[in-house]
Amino acid sequence: MDISPSTPAANGQVLAKIFAQARIGDPNDPVPGEQTPKAVSSSLLPHPQSELGLHDGEMRAESPNTDERATEPMESEDDSDDEDETTTDIMNKVVLVWGDFWSVIQHVGIVARLDLWKVVIEQKTLEDWAAQKPTWEDISSLAETIVKEHVAPADIDAVRNQEEDERDLVKENMMLFHRQALLYEETSYAMNHGDIGRLEKNFLPWINTFAGCGKHKYAAELKRYLENVQFRYPERLSRAIRLNILCNPTGKPDHFRALDWVIELNILYIKHIHGGQFSNRTVERIIKESPLIEIYKSICQQFEDMFCLEHRTSHYTPANMKNTFAKLAEYMRKEETSVFITGRKADHEVQDTVAVGCHKLLEGEVDLDVVDQSEDTSGIEIEVDDDGSLFV
Repeated sequence: MDISPSTPAANGQVLAKIFAQARIGDPNDPVPGEQTPKAVSSSLLPHPQSELGLHDGEMRAESPNTDERATEPMESEDDSDDEDETTTDIMNKVVLVWGDFWSVIQHVGIVARLDLWKVVIEQKTLEDWAAQKPTWEDISSLAETIVKEHVAPADIDAVRNQEEDERDLVKENMMLFHRQALLYEETSYAMNHGDIGRLEKNFLPWINTFAGCGKHKYAAELKRYLENVQFRYPERLSRAIRLNILCNPTGKPDHFRALDWVIELNILYIKHIHGGQFSNRTVERIIKESPLIEIYKSICQQFEDMFCLEHRTSHYTPANMKNTFAKLAEYMRKEETSVFITGRKADHEVQDTVAVGCHKLLEGEVDLDVVDQSEDTSGIEIEVDDDGSLFV
Protein backbone atom coordinates (compact mmCIF):
# COMPACT_ATOMS: atom_id res chain seq x y z
CA MET A 1 0.00 0.00 0.00
CA ASP A 2 1.52 3.27 -1.11
CA ILE A 3 0.14 5.18 1.88
CA SER A 4 2.15 7.04 4.47
CA PRO A 5 0.39 6.33 7.80
CA SER A 6 1.43 9.58 9.45
CA THR A 7 -2.01 11.13 9.98
CA PRO A 8 -5.34 9.82 11.30
CA ALA A 9 -6.81 10.02 7.79
CA ALA A 10 -3.95 7.98 6.30
CA ASN A 11 -4.23 5.45 9.13
CA GLY A 12 -7.92 5.16 8.30
CA GLN A 13 -7.12 4.42 4.66
CA VAL A 14 -4.61 1.74 5.68
CA LEU A 15 -7.16 0.04 7.95
CA ALA A 16 -9.86 0.28 5.29
CA LYS A 17 -7.66 -1.48 2.73
CA ILE A 18 -6.65 -4.16 5.25
CA PHE A 19 -10.32 -4.77 6.09
CA ALA A 20 -11.18 -4.95 2.39
CA GLN A 21 -8.44 -7.53 1.75
CA ALA A 22 -9.67 -9.60 4.70
CA ARG A 23 -13.29 -9.22 3.47
CA ILE A 24 -14.34 -7.51 6.69
CA GLY A 25 -17.28 -5.13 6.39
CA ASP A 26 -19.88 -4.48 3.73
CA PRO A 27 -18.62 -5.48 0.26
CA ASN A 28 -20.86 -2.78 -1.24
CA ASP A 29 -18.86 -0.04 0.49
CA PRO A 30 -16.91 2.25 -1.83
CA VAL A 31 -13.33 1.37 -2.67
CA PRO A 32 -11.08 2.81 0.08
CA GLY A 33 -9.03 4.80 -2.39
CA GLU A 34 -12.17 6.54 -3.64
CA GLN A 35 -13.38 7.65 -0.24
CA THR A 36 -12.48 10.99 1.19
CA PRO A 37 -10.06 10.91 4.15
CA LYS A 38 -12.81 12.22 6.45
CA ALA A 39 -15.22 9.52 5.31
CA VAL A 40 -12.61 6.79 5.82
CA SER A 41 -11.78 8.00 9.33
CA SER A 42 -15.43 8.25 10.35
CA SER A 43 -16.28 4.83 8.94
CA LEU A 44 -13.60 3.21 11.10
CA LEU A 45 -14.59 4.81 14.38
CA PRO A 46 -16.51 1.75 15.68
CA HIS A 47 -13.45 -0.49 15.27
CA PRO A 48 -11.13 -0.84 18.30
CA GLN A 49 -7.71 0.69 17.76
CA SER A 50 -5.24 -1.14 19.96
CA GLU A 51 -1.92 0.25 18.71
CA LEU A 52 -0.39 2.55 21.29
CA GLY A 53 2.86 4.35 20.40
CA LEU A 54 4.62 3.68 23.70
CA HIS A 55 8.12 3.95 22.23
CA ASP A 56 7.26 7.31 20.70
CA GLY A 57 5.73 8.40 24.01
CA GLU A 58 8.81 7.26 25.91
CA MET A 59 11.05 9.30 23.62
CA ARG A 60 8.78 12.31 24.05
CA ALA A 61 8.88 11.89 27.83
CA GLU A 62 12.66 12.10 27.84
CA SER A 63 12.73 14.90 25.24
CA PRO A 64 14.76 17.97 26.15
CA ASN A 65 11.88 20.03 24.73
CA THR A 66 9.75 18.84 27.65
CA ASP A 67 12.42 19.90 30.12
CA GLU A 68 12.65 23.33 28.51
CA ARG A 69 8.94 23.85 29.10
CA ALA A 70 9.23 22.60 32.65
CA THR A 71 11.57 25.37 33.83
CA GLU A 72 11.10 29.07 34.29
CA PRO A 73 13.97 31.57 34.62
CA MET A 74 13.97 33.42 37.90
CA GLU A 75 15.75 36.51 39.09
CA SER A 76 18.42 35.43 41.55
CA GLU A 77 19.99 37.85 43.96
CA ASP A 78 22.74 35.41 44.94
CA ASP A 79 25.53 35.51 42.33
CA SER A 80 28.27 34.19 44.61
CA ASP A 81 28.60 31.06 42.48
CA ASP A 82 27.21 30.38 39.03
CA GLU A 83 25.30 27.17 39.77
CA ASP A 84 23.58 27.11 36.37
CA GLU A 85 26.87 27.33 34.50
CA THR A 86 28.42 24.60 36.65
CA THR A 87 25.39 22.33 36.20
CA THR A 88 25.34 22.94 32.43
CA ASP A 89 29.05 22.11 32.20
CA ILE A 90 28.58 18.83 34.08
CA MET A 91 25.46 17.85 32.11
CA ASN A 92 27.31 18.49 28.82
CA LYS A 93 30.05 16.10 29.95
CA VAL A 94 27.46 13.57 31.11
CA VAL A 95 25.61 13.65 27.77
CA LEU A 96 28.93 13.32 25.94
CA VAL A 97 29.83 10.20 27.93
CA TRP A 98 26.41 8.60 28.23
CA GLY A 99 25.09 9.33 24.76
CA ASP A 100 21.33 9.19 25.14
CA PHE A 101 19.03 11.15 27.40
CA TRP A 102 17.58 8.03 28.99
CA SER A 103 21.01 7.23 30.43
CA VAL A 104 21.25 10.75 31.79
CA ILE A 105 17.92 10.40 33.61
CA GLN A 106 18.79 6.95 34.92
CA HIS A 107 22.34 7.61 36.08
CA VAL A 108 21.84 11.10 37.49
CA GLY A 109 18.84 9.69 39.36
CA ILE A 110 20.98 6.86 40.79
CA VAL A 111 23.68 9.23 42.05
CA ALA A 112 21.09 11.66 43.45
CA ARG A 113 19.31 8.89 45.38
CA LEU A 114 22.61 7.57 46.73
CA ASP A 115 23.23 11.09 48.01
CA LEU A 116 19.83 10.96 49.73
CA TRP A 117 20.79 7.68 51.43
CA LYS A 118 23.94 9.31 52.82
CA VAL A 119 21.81 12.08 54.33
CA VAL A 120 19.25 9.69 55.84
CA ILE A 121 21.62 7.13 57.37
CA GLU A 122 23.73 9.89 58.95
CA GLN A 123 26.92 7.98 58.23
CA LYS A 124 30.10 9.18 56.58
CA THR A 125 29.88 6.66 53.77
CA LEU A 126 27.40 4.05 52.58
CA GLU A 127 30.12 1.42 53.02
CA ASP A 128 30.27 2.14 56.75
CA TRP A 129 26.53 1.67 57.01
CA ALA A 130 26.63 -1.54 54.94
CA ALA A 131 29.31 -2.90 57.29
CA GLN A 132 26.74 -2.75 60.10
CA LYS A 133 24.66 -5.31 58.16
CA PRO A 134 21.26 -3.57 58.32
CA THR A 135 18.18 -5.78 58.08
CA TRP A 136 15.71 -5.65 55.22
CA GLU A 137 13.21 -3.99 57.56
CA ASP A 138 15.74 -1.22 58.25
CA ILE A 139 16.32 -0.69 54.53
CA SER A 140 12.57 -0.58 53.79
CA SER A 141 11.95 1.88 56.62
CA LEU A 142 14.68 4.23 55.40
CA ALA A 143 13.42 3.95 51.82
CA GLU A 144 9.96 5.05 52.97
CA THR A 145 11.55 7.96 54.83
CA ILE A 146 13.36 9.06 51.67
CA VAL A 147 10.16 8.99 49.62
CA LYS A 148 8.16 10.91 52.22
CA GLU A 149 10.76 13.58 52.94
CA HIS A 150 12.79 13.98 49.75
CA VAL A 151 10.43 13.20 46.83
CA ALA A 152 7.92 15.86 45.80
CA PRO A 153 4.52 15.11 47.36
CA ALA A 154 1.19 15.81 45.70
CA ASP A 155 0.75 18.94 47.85
CA ILE A 156 4.16 20.48 47.13
CA ASP A 157 2.35 23.76 46.44
CA ALA A 158 1.96 24.09 50.22
CA VAL A 159 5.75 24.21 50.44
CA ARG A 160 6.06 26.65 47.55
CA ASN A 161 3.47 29.03 48.97
CA GLN A 162 5.68 29.82 51.93
CA GLU A 163 7.64 33.06 52.25
CA GLU A 164 10.71 33.27 50.01
CA ASP A 165 13.03 33.46 53.01
CA GLU A 166 11.64 30.16 54.32
CA ARG A 167 12.00 28.22 51.06
CA ASP A 168 14.89 26.30 49.49
CA LEU A 169 14.46 26.43 45.72
CA VAL A 170 17.33 24.03 45.01
CA LYS A 171 15.83 21.41 47.32
CA GLU A 172 12.36 21.89 45.78
CA ASN A 173 13.79 21.44 42.28
CA MET A 174 15.53 18.23 43.33
CA MET A 175 12.34 16.89 44.93
CA LEU A 176 10.48 17.38 41.64
CA PHE A 177 13.37 15.83 39.71
CA HIS A 178 13.26 12.73 41.93
CA ARG A 179 9.52 12.33 41.36
CA GLN A 180 9.70 12.61 37.57
CA ALA A 181 12.86 10.49 37.30
CA LEU A 182 11.31 7.72 39.39
CA LEU A 183 8.12 7.83 37.30
CA TYR A 184 10.12 7.58 34.08
CA GLU A 185 12.27 4.73 35.40
CA GLU A 186 9.25 2.79 36.64
CA THR A 187 7.53 3.22 33.27
CA SER A 188 10.59 1.96 31.39
CA TYR A 189 10.98 -0.92 33.85
CA ALA A 190 7.35 -1.95 33.35
CA MET A 191 7.72 -1.82 29.56
CA ASN A 192 10.94 -3.86 29.55
CA HIS A 193 9.43 -6.52 31.83
CA GLY A 194 6.06 -6.63 30.06
CA ASP A 195 4.21 -5.58 33.22
CA ILE A 196 1.03 -4.19 31.65
CA GLY A 197 -0.74 -3.57 34.96
CA ARG A 198 2.08 -1.44 36.35
CA LEU A 199 2.40 0.36 33.03
CA GLU A 200 -1.27 1.34 32.96
CA LYS A 201 -1.08 2.65 36.54
CA ASN A 202 1.61 5.08 35.39
CA PHE A 203 -0.52 6.46 32.56
CA LEU A 204 -2.55 8.83 34.75
CA PRO A 205 0.42 10.92 36.00
CA TRP A 206 1.80 10.90 32.46
CA ILE A 207 -1.50 12.29 31.15
CA ASN A 208 -1.19 15.21 33.57
CA THR A 209 2.51 15.62 32.77
CA PHE A 210 2.00 15.73 29.00
CA ALA A 211 -0.94 18.12 29.39
CA GLY A 212 1.16 20.33 31.67
CA CYS A 213 4.05 20.67 29.25
CA GLY A 214 1.93 21.12 26.12
CA LYS A 215 2.12 17.62 24.60
CA HIS A 216 -1.65 17.30 24.34
CA LYS A 217 -1.67 14.64 21.62
CA TYR A 218 0.11 12.13 23.84
CA ALA A 219 -2.13 12.95 26.80
CA ALA A 220 -5.20 12.45 24.61
CA GLU A 221 -3.98 9.07 23.33
CA LEU A 222 -3.30 7.75 26.83
CA LYS A 223 -6.69 9.00 28.04
CA ARG A 224 -8.45 7.39 25.06
CA TYR A 225 -6.67 4.07 25.71
CA LEU A 226 -7.59 3.98 29.41
CA GLU A 227 -11.22 4.89 28.73
CA ASN A 228 -11.52 2.20 26.07
CA VAL A 229 -9.95 -0.72 27.93
CA GLN A 230 -11.44 0.21 31.32
CA PHE A 231 -15.00 1.22 30.41
CA ARG A 232 -15.96 0.85 26.73
CA TYR A 233 -14.64 -2.46 25.42
CA PRO A 234 -15.85 -5.90 26.52
CA GLU A 235 -13.65 -7.65 29.05
CA ARG A 236 -12.21 -10.17 26.60
CA LEU A 237 -11.41 -7.50 24.02
CA SER A 238 -9.74 -5.34 26.67
CA ARG A 239 -7.64 -8.30 27.76
CA ALA A 240 -6.59 -8.99 24.16
CA ILE A 241 -5.53 -5.38 23.70
CA ARG A 242 -3.58 -5.34 26.96
CA LEU A 243 -1.70 -8.49 25.96
CA ASN A 244 -0.69 -6.97 22.63
CA ILE A 245 0.45 -3.42 23.36
CA LEU A 246 3.92 -4.86 24.06
CA CYS A 247 5.76 -7.67 22.32
CA ASN A 248 8.97 -9.64 22.83
CA PRO A 249 10.60 -10.32 19.43
CA THR A 250 13.63 -12.15 20.87
CA GLY A 251 11.81 -14.13 23.55
CA LYS A 252 14.44 -13.12 26.11
CA PRO A 253 13.49 -12.03 29.64
CA ASP A 254 13.18 -8.28 30.13
CA HIS A 255 13.31 -7.64 26.37
CA PHE A 256 9.75 -6.51 25.75
CA ARG A 257 9.33 -3.72 23.22
CA ALA A 258 6.57 -1.35 22.22
CA LEU A 259 4.82 -2.14 18.94
CA ASP A 260 5.99 1.09 17.30
CA TRP A 261 9.59 0.07 18.12
CA VAL A 262 9.09 -3.08 16.03
CA ILE A 263 7.47 -1.01 13.28
CA GLU A 264 10.46 1.34 13.22
CA LEU A 265 12.77 -1.67 13.05
CA ASN A 266 10.88 -3.06 10.06
CA ILE A 267 10.98 0.36 8.40
CA LEU A 268 14.76 0.39 8.93
CA TYR A 269 15.06 -2.90 7.06
CA ILE A 270 12.55 -2.03 4.35
CA LYS A 271 13.81 1.45 3.52
CA HIS A 272 17.51 1.50 4.35
CA ILE A 273 19.01 -2.00 4.53
CA HIS A 274 17.02 -3.72 1.76
CA GLY A 275 15.54 -0.67 0.06
CA GLY A 276 17.72 -0.79 -3.04
CA GLN A 277 20.05 1.87 -4.44
CA PHE A 278 20.04 4.47 -7.17
CA SER A 279 17.44 3.68 -9.86
CA ASN A 280 16.26 0.58 -7.97
CA ARG A 281 15.30 2.61 -4.90
CA THR A 282 11.66 3.27 -5.72
CA VAL A 283 8.45 3.11 -3.73
CA GLU A 284 7.11 0.34 -5.98
CA ARG A 285 10.19 -1.83 -5.43
CA ILE A 286 10.20 -1.29 -1.67
CA ILE A 287 6.52 -2.27 -1.45
CA LYS A 288 7.06 -5.30 -3.70
CA GLU A 289 9.98 -6.67 -1.68
CA SER A 290 8.72 -5.75 1.79
CA PRO A 291 7.19 -9.24 2.39
CA LEU A 292 10.67 -10.74 1.78
CA ILE A 293 12.40 -8.86 4.61
CA GLU A 294 12.28 -11.85 6.97
CA ILE A 295 13.79 -14.06 4.24
CA TYR A 296 16.62 -11.56 3.67
CA LYS A 297 17.32 -11.47 7.40
CA SER A 298 17.32 -15.27 7.60
CA ILE A 299 19.78 -15.55 4.68
CA CYS A 300 22.16 -13.08 6.33
CA GLN A 301 22.03 -15.04 9.58
CA GLN A 302 22.67 -18.35 7.79
CA PHE A 303 25.75 -16.99 6.00
CA GLU A 304 27.12 -15.58 9.23
CA ASP A 305 26.59 -18.94 10.93
CA MET A 306 28.30 -20.74 8.02
CA PHE A 307 31.38 -18.55 8.36
CA CYS A 308 31.29 -18.81 12.19
CA LEU A 309 30.67 -15.11 12.62
CA GLU A 310 29.32 -15.40 16.12
CA HIS A 311 29.92 -11.82 17.29
CA ARG A 312 27.02 -10.27 15.37
CA THR A 313 26.61 -7.07 17.32
CA SER A 314 27.37 -3.37 17.23
CA HIS A 315 26.77 -3.07 20.97
CA TYR A 316 29.65 -1.52 22.87
CA THR A 317 30.87 -2.73 26.23
CA PRO A 318 29.01 -0.83 28.98
CA ALA A 319 30.99 2.21 30.05
CA ASN A 320 32.71 2.15 33.41
CA MET A 321 30.79 4.89 35.22
CA LYS A 322 32.68 4.69 38.53
CA ASN A 323 34.75 7.86 38.04
CA THR A 324 31.85 9.77 36.49
CA PHE A 325 29.55 8.78 39.34
CA ALA A 326 32.20 9.83 41.85
CA LYS A 327 32.57 13.28 40.25
CA LEU A 328 28.82 13.81 40.08
CA ALA A 329 28.39 12.62 43.67
CA GLU A 330 31.10 15.03 44.81
CA TYR A 331 29.36 17.87 42.98
CA MET A 332 26.04 17.05 44.66
CA ARG A 333 27.74 16.79 48.06
CA LYS A 334 29.46 20.15 47.55
CA GLU A 335 26.25 21.86 46.43
CA GLU A 336 24.25 20.09 49.19
CA THR A 337 21.41 19.27 46.82
CA SER A 338 19.85 16.82 49.30
CA VAL A 339 19.96 19.13 52.31
CA PHE A 340 17.37 21.80 53.15
CA ILE A 341 18.98 25.24 53.45
CA THR A 342 16.57 28.01 54.44
CA GLY A 343 16.42 30.91 51.99
CA ARG A 344 18.56 29.30 49.26
CA LYS A 345 17.88 30.65 45.76
CA ALA A 346 18.11 29.09 42.30
CA ASP A 347 18.40 30.46 38.78
CA HIS A 348 15.44 28.36 37.65
CA GLU A 349 12.31 27.05 39.30
CA VAL A 350 11.14 23.70 37.98
CA GLN A 351 7.42 23.64 37.27
CA ASP A 352 5.26 20.92 38.76
CA THR A 353 4.01 19.76 35.37
CA VAL A 354 1.69 17.18 36.96
CA ALA A 355 -0.11 19.90 38.94
CA VAL A 356 -0.13 22.26 35.94
CA GLY A 357 -1.64 19.58 33.70
CA CYS A 358 -4.21 18.60 36.32
CA HIS A 359 -5.24 22.27 36.68
CA LYS A 360 -5.59 22.70 32.90
CA LEU A 361 -7.76 19.62 32.61
CA LEU A 362 -10.00 20.47 35.57
CA GLU A 363 -10.46 24.09 34.48
CA GLY A 364 -11.24 23.10 30.89
CA GLU A 365 -8.23 24.90 29.44
CA VAL A 366 -7.35 21.71 27.55
CA ASP A 367 -9.96 19.39 26.05
CA LEU A 368 -8.31 16.05 25.33
CA ASP A 369 -11.39 14.93 23.39
CA VAL A 370 -10.67 17.64 20.81
CA VAL A 371 -6.94 17.65 20.15
CA ASP A 372 -5.16 18.75 16.97
CA GLN A 373 -3.57 15.53 15.72
CA SER A 374 -1.15 17.53 13.56
CA GLU A 375 0.83 18.56 16.65
CA ASP A 376 4.47 19.06 15.73
CA THR A 377 6.65 16.08 16.63
CA SER A 378 9.60 17.02 14.45
CA GLY A 379 11.72 17.67 17.53
CA ILE A 380 11.84 13.95 18.30
CA GLU A 381 13.76 11.46 16.20
CA ILE A 382 12.50 7.96 16.88
CA GLU A 383 15.49 5.68 17.20
CA VAL A 384 15.65 1.90 17.10
CA ASP A 385 17.98 0.70 19.81
CA ASP A 386 18.38 -2.72 21.34
CA ASP A 387 21.12 -4.90 22.80
CA GLY A 388 23.28 -4.48 19.70
CA SER A 389 21.75 -7.05 17.35
CA LEU A 390 19.02 -6.04 14.91
CA PHE A 391 18.22 -9.67 14.05
CA VAL A 392 14.97 -9.85 16.03
